[in-house]
Amino acid sequence: MNNFEYIAEQLQKVEDAADVDDRIAVYRELRKLGINDFLGTLWRMPAMEYPRISGILPSMASIDVQSSWTGSSGPILMNQSVSFARAATFNYAEITGSSLKGKKILDFGCGYGRLLRAFAYFSDDVHGVDPWTESIRICHEAGLKDNVSISDYLPTSLPVPVNFDFVFAFSVFTHLSERATKQSLSTIRQHMRSGAVLCITVRPIEYWRAVYRDKTEAFFEAVEHAHRSVGFAFVPHHRDAIDGDITYGDTSMTIDYLLSIATDFKLASVDRSGDDEMQRYVYLKAI
Repeated sequence: MNNFEYIAEQLQKVEDAADVDDRIAVYRELRKLGINDFLGTLWRMPAMEYPRISGILPSMASIDVQSSWTGSSGPILMNQSVSFARAATFNYAEITGSSLKGKKILDFGCGYGRLLRAFAYFSDDVHGVDPWTESIRICHEAGLKDNVSISDYLPTSLPVPVNFDFVFAFSVFTHLSERATKQSLSTIRQHMRSGAVLCITVRPIEYWRAVYRDKTEAFFEAVEHAHRSVGFAFVPHHRDAIDGDITYGDTSMTIDYLLSIATDFKLASVDRSGDDEMQRYVYLKAI
């Protein structure tokens, strides 16, 4: 990641400013750089040349964690993250007529917190939940503690406030069983105000042949038939069952199917980024 002179000047200014002494204050100064350089700064933490800032900001997850959890790392993954955040703020504004700035935001399935960092550009009121204890451990170890909490795999409630303005679940519903999908949508809605926006990513039918390249034609015919006929295809991973249900695997679904089960939402818009083509963004407005 390039360390342009204008970035270095701003970081040194923040490093030397004794009154910029907490994370909210540092974020406020870093936002002056724009979202790409804001996230680029967080991505490189800790940085030995900025010891005071590094002690205030969260440390970024290791390259190994980035790669194994999200399939890419470094600048490629950072640019994918910025691309999603830009799409989110554009679509939120189109749907609501309002900016994401200062809004109450929830990352449902936050993992190690890469998108928590991106959405901190818009607001100081960003929360994250994840059912995997390792996700929460890594977040807390990195310094993402106050607003990051463990949730259930089949949640009936979430350990976060209600009345969120924007909730997103990036690459979460692409892995959930049908039962977990329905229960998660219902529970998320309980924590959103009317008129709030939920963005989830779903996989198109093309996902199966693009990724499961070692499977037989019979496998592809089965999952594609499920996708087209039911609107939902799920291949569970080798995981322990939760209340009799293997909640995690690989999933594709149609928007029509999603709308048939998301009864407390209406479709607001759809989008996709060429940086991550198997993630289709679906924006739902809470009613």
